[in-house]
Amino acid sequence: MRQILAIFGIVVLGSLPSQVAAADGAGIPCTCRAAGVSHPVGAVVCLDTPNGPRLAECGRVLNNTSWTFLTAPCPTALLRQDPPVRLAAGAACFPAG
Repeated sequence: MRQILAIFGIVVLGSLPSQVAAADGAGIPCTCRAAGVSHPVGAVVCLDTPNGPRLAECGRVLNNTSWTFLTAPCPTALLRQDPPVRLAAGAACFPAG
């Protein structure tokens, strides 16, 4: 009987580390989705929101992936956008001289 308990203990206790590793999600390729694209945990992307573009990082919250907004602005939001230039139709006008 002791041999059976010893073997059972080795089998059960020997498998615990692998079960603990699986429980914390290690080795599982978790991703966040944005605009139809998968991003790995740790990726930082610029997301379009109702308040304009915002920088966000993909992370884990409990057993789910989630976007966390950062305080830094999106790099593209800092670019200056000039209004489009409208050209007149027809021949170019030159001053009479």
